[in-house]
Amino acid sequence: MKILHLGHVVLVIGLVLSPSTSAPRAEIALGDGTVVRATVEQEHLEMQTSYGKLTIPFRDIRKIEFGQHLPPGKAEEIAGVVEQLGDADWRTRQRAEKALFSLGPLAYPAVKDACTHKDAEIARRAASLAKRLEDHFPGRLKTKLDDTIHGTGNLRITGRILSPEIHVYTEHLGALKLKLHALDTMCLRLNDHADFTLDAAQFGSEAGKWFDTGVFVAPTATLRIAAKGEVDLWPQGAGQYTAGPTGHSSVGKGTSFKAGALIGRIGAKGKVFLVGAELVTTATEEGALYLQIVPSSWNNASYGAYKVKIDVE
Repeated sequence: MKILHLGHVVLVIGLVLSPSTSAPRAEIALGDGTVVRATVEQEHLEMQTSYGKLTIPFRDIRKIEFGQHLPPGKAEEIAGVVEQLGDADWRTRQRAEKALFSLGPLAYPAVKDACTHKDAEIARRAASLAKRLEDHFPGRLKTKLDDTIHGTGNLRITGRILSPEIHVYTEHLGALKLKLHALDTMCLRLNDHADFTLDAAQFGSEAGKWFDTGVFVAPTATLRIAAKGEVDLWPQGAGQYTAGPTGHSSVGKGTSFKAGALIGRIGAKGKVFLVGAELVTTATEEGALYLQIVPSSWNNASYGAYKVKIDVE
């Protein structure tokens, strides 16, 4: 077996067994914006909480929001460099500021904390550096240390994940060991079918608000979606502007699809497609299945719901 170290990911090359068909599939967002789709190849995570150490099975996890994790020894290194922001030598202060900026998101929480440092020079330089980091890494900076696990039902656990890495299997790269400091979010799916009611007031009134169905779709899979029901696009004039899953005659807000139409996408950045009252298609993308009811262009909340049934073969 041969092991290659590729940045934050360890790639294991050699004899790799295919993942279990019952293992949860995941859509993993890395800190740099990259999305990895894989099958989880470990049974549980260990997490330290205020109630003690918990062992949480992956089959009960639906989403993980990762707090900031640092590589071994990096926290002490960053703390030492932060103190150099107040060094008597000007060149040392400049080198420290440059070093912290090069660390980017890894250094941000420590830099942010240093904005209130008792040393005025450290606080001043930290405040300036924090602003530069915020401008240079929009949407990528973390301030919280705790991880949050969302599970089945209303399960929500906050603490620090103790497992040093997460083992997954990808179709093209084989087995990967994902380091926690490289991860942003992780959505897990076990379902290949779903039956639910999609509320228009919640998921048919804002153009950017999508419903996560909890269903994972793989390429070449047969996707079947059936929907029925009625929504009112203008509740103020009850019954005057109603639509079914195929949509109203008017175009919806921020899209070329008809208002009230049921639309979908596979993956967080997948191509949007019309679902309508019934859809049978072969998937060409991989990821979580999201649905939305196209809102009206009249800037009001819609009312009603569609009953939706999904099957993936």
